[in-house]
Amino acid sequence: MSFGLTVLVLNWQMFQLEVRDTYKATATETELDILKRYTGVEVLCIDDIGTGKEVQGKESEAARVLLYTLIDQRYIANKITHISSNMAPSEISDRYDARIGRRIEELCKPIYLTERIKP
Repeated sequence: MSFGLTVLVLNWQMFQLEVRDTYKATATETELDILKRYTGVEVLCIDDIGTGKEVQGKESEAARVLLYTLIDQRYIANKITHISSNMAPSEISDRYDARIGRRIEELCKPIYLTERIKP
């Protein structure tokens, strides 16, 4: 059965690498091009938020700006967004930014898995 929705799955780490590649001299896309690709899709599944390298318990400024922009634009456009993370919303707020945590809480309904997934 098809509902006619465009769905993309986005691994958070790969997304950051994709954006970082736009700063190469040989890049054919801009950071804005990539953000538009993911903000415009009807359903976006963002996988593994919070798995990046942190410094003193915080993500980099670049990672915070990217995540806020992506989530905020999807929030404004009322787009369906699924987010997976090993972190609770309050931990995401602490690690990224309180605004990001609020947007995620407004945009998503948390579902907590109580059993560990075995590799």
